[in-house]
Amino acid sequence: MERTRSVTSEYVPAGEGCPPWLFHALSCPDEHAPFMVLHPTELHRQRTLERLHEAGVVVAPQYHLTLNRLVRLLHVDLRLPVLLDDEASTFMALHARCTEAAENAELPFLHTPGVGGWTLTKTRRLQQLHGELLQLRRPFAWEGDPGASVFHRLCLETEIESGGMLPSLVTRHVLEALQTAADTPFHLSEVAGIVVLDMAPDFTEVEQDLLTTVSGFTPVHQLLIQARSDWATTVLTSSMSNPAPPTRFRDGCRLIRCGPVMRPDGKRRLGERVRRNSPASPWMNVGTG
Repeated sequence: MERTRSVTSEYVPAGEGCPPWLFHALSCPDEHAPFMVLHPTELHRQRTLERLHEAGVVVAPQYHLTLNRLVRLLHVDLRLPVLLDDEASTFMALHARCTEAAENAELPFLHTPGVGGWTLTKTRRLQQLHGELLQLRRPFAWEGDPGASVFHRLCLETEIESGGMLPSLVTRHVLEALQTAADTPFHLSEVAGIVVLDMAPDFTEVEQDLLTTVSGFTPVHQLLIQARSDWATTVLTSSMSNPAPPTRFRDGCRLIRCGPVMRPDGKRRLGERVRRNSPASPWMNVGTG
């Protein structure tokens, strides 16, 4: 189902993990519609919750997430299979399948049947390669694949046999489920949007696609420092084939339009960067004005 996606961004001063206007909004939850905050790290999340508790605010923890917590929350909302333990038993099950595949000449770049045996080290290295490739949109579209695509098939077979989901595949499974979801996941349906705090520009392609897809269910607003502006205005929109129409954000009596704009290099991007002068964010009244 094709959904209109809403991704916007604005500058915040460097060194402010949670800008004053945002902390004020979090301290007064009854004055606006509920919204999620995506923290850069677990430590930042915990520190913000501590500050809110010290201010006497009754905090809803499900509205304060990291990217990993968001993935786990969506995993539950989308009713996906239970997450398997990332333990030795799961690894040994994969190793047994790799051994069988290697003896069947399915991994010719790594093993020659009848010449030595398939080792745990080979399985572990193949697992590490597979984990890195899964962060790409097209993980197996490259020449000379030593066996990552075969390992991926073996992972899927292990999931089917166990009735669960491997931790290394959970983000991709959540993304695929979101892209085909007919209804809005529960925890996204009850919020006006998601504020993504300024964080390191190291989102993987799959994480970019995940947040971009989430923006089709609820608006996503990025906070960024100016030094990261080039990254922030494209990181969540680089996978958009059809940029969304302009979205309006109300700031008191002013109306700010954020929509497709042109970069100096001629490429389109969604999410006009907003410079802030007033203490309130234009995003805060999304869905209420």
